[in-house]
Amino acid sequence: MEWQAVTNEPISIVGGYCITSTAKRHAAACGTYLTQSPEQQTMRLRINWLAAGMPVSDGPARDITSDAMAGWRPDAVIAVAPMNSALGRYLIAFFGRPTVQHGDVMGWRLRPPQPRSVLAKATDDQATAAARGHATPRRTRSR
Repeated sequence: MEWQAVTNEPISIVGGYCITSTAKRHAAACGTYLTQSPEQQTMRLRINWLAAGMPVSDGPARDITSDAMAGWRPDAVIAVAPMNSALGRYLIAFFGRPTVQHGDVMGWRLRPPQPRSVLAKATDDQATAAARGHATPRRTRSR
């Protein structure tokens, strides 16, 4: 989302506020020094410089990006940047050819989709039963 703000791309986003835990297991907003490793901080800063077209950056070193991505473990990466821009060239050099691309939006699937969780299936089953007018028993915790 920060890259979107830098590029001033006219799109909308649904959601995007992130809370994670710090090394001391306290809640904190994502993207702060409390929640990012030094490599993640360096990557974020240098990618933003690259996206802004600042001549001071060719982007983060490959090992910095590798370490940052290993810590984040994203399922996918999406960027709004022309393929021939400095940011586009950097991302393609690191991730390879985009999995999907439309206009200036590029995306890379980094992990295969995960199977649906048992909890998600149970929630879907309850919603289906409710839509059909069937009550589903709710479990209560014993005291």
